[in-house]
Amino acid sequence: KVDLRTPDDSNSEPSILLYQSDLCAALLEELQRHGARFSASFQSKVVSCDPVEGVVKFLGADGAELEAKADLVAGADGVRSVVRDGIAAASPGFQASIQPLPGNLKVVRLDAMPPGLNPDAVSVVPGSPISAFVEPTASGACALLTWPDTVGGGDGPDGAAAKSPGELTDADE
Repeated sequence: KVDLRTPDDSNSEPSILLYQSDLCAALLEELQRHGARFSASFQSKVVSCDPVEGVVKFLGADGAELEAKADLVAGADGVRSVVRDGIAAASPGFQASIQPLPGNLKVVRLDAMPPGLNPDAVSVVPGSPISAFVEPTASGACALLTWPDTVGGGDGPDGAAAKSPGELTDADE
């Protein structure tokens, strides 16, 4: 259960930060509670979705093209969502667009809020070349690291470019 509002902030907009994996797990758990008609396919790639007919075509883990018919399709397939594209194609009033943002972004899970940051607030940590937004979560904290497209450029001790922050990895990956 996630409480989006507390009595102290009832006049503000709700805000919540969830890891995509946690959201998918919660959706899966809830769908599984609703009976034997539920099925899921993991390590598959959705290639098309017809929301009117309830038909999803996808490639299985072995590369075979498969088709499923459903009363409900839950699309948790990311920013380049094939499910959203299917909804947009079938619904003239629905509009969606993707706008690339400049720079780079990496989400990192932390066991706890870093010392010195308010454990009840989102903190902005400016820096050069990396800046961060750090937000408390139920299991610790989440840091959103951001940096420009170019880092370094030959000003290292041997004239080499600095290592790109794009190679940062989450310990769970």
